[in-house]
Amino acid sequence: MLVAKGSSPNELMDEMQDALSDLGKDIETYSAQLTKLVEADNTYKETYATVYLTTKASGEKMTVTETDCTVVGKVSALKRAADIAEALMKSTREHMDWERKRIEVAQSILAFSRSELEHTPNADPIWNTRSGVT
Repeated sequence: MLVAKGSSPNELMDEMQDALSDLGKDIETYSAQLTKLVEADNTYKETYATVYLTTKASGEKMTVTETDCTVVGKVSALKRAADIAEALMKSTREHMDWERKRIEVAQSILAFSRSELEHTPNADPIWNTRSGVT
């Protein structure tokens, strides 16, 4: 949820707190997904190499394309698992970027509000009421 126009400072602070909390959860998720991606990708590459060498060493006459097709057919499930792990990790990274934007928007609105308050004269300044000037 993006910050609504005219939000109060308390609502903006709550928004930033929620975004920070969500960002912390995303970082934990991202870490786990990154670990899973590295494991899945390594398993795929190791299995691909092993199957490729085993296929080549079998002595069966095959073209390079036939060998590649045979190997890809045997390791496709591992490749799919690695691709899915990568997509999930990228999705979480995108969500982390969105959370950072939520925080930046709330900070910008708070800074603008603070600036406006500093540059807006009071309707009835104390120096006017003490001197009797109206």
